[in-house]
Amino acid sequence: TLNATVKKFGKLDTLVTCAGIVRRAEKIEETTEKEWDRQVNINLKGTFAIIHFALPELIKSERGVIVSISSTAASFGISGMATYSASKGGVSSLIRSIAIQYASVGLRANAISPGLIDTQMAYVDRPQPVTKVVGDIIEDGYPIKRIGKPEDIANAALFLASDQSSWITGQELFVDGGFSIK
Repeated sequence: TLNATVKKFGKLDTLVTCAGIVRRAEKIEETTEKEWDRQVNINLKGTFAIIHFALPELIKSERGVIVSISSTAASFGISGMATYSASKGGVSSLIRSIAIQYASVGLRANAISPGLIDTQMAYVDRPQPVTKVVGDIIEDGYPIKRIGKPEDIANAALFLASDQSSWITGQELFVDGGFSIK
């Protein structure tokens, strides 16, 4: 918990948020309000809630850093994933707003927008066999011809949380094997 972390280390200087669920193959006209609310509540409201809770401690540290996981879907939209795209777009906007509002107290906030990462979420609600879908996605959309690894995102988060990125705030870092430039 936050209180246990502060008690053990004396402060909180880094927060990484990584909330995310997806429902693919949705049609906007068939998406229920309940389905919309579930994704938005977890992806966006969950991110907001943990930042809201941790913000006083991050401000106290005078060098606080927030890194939130967004998605390439936030910037490019993906057919059949409107709710997910909208919720992650909210995360990216939230981070930019926090960066502007809290820079004067030494807080930095950035987002990472991953492409397809080899986690269970990559395989949820796929209409075809997973190996074919993932292979097609990599072949068609990723100049670096492989699916991303969790370590790719972790390394980007470590960089954004480190002093090596001390002049970076309000940015969205695309860690996507080149998907965003194609």
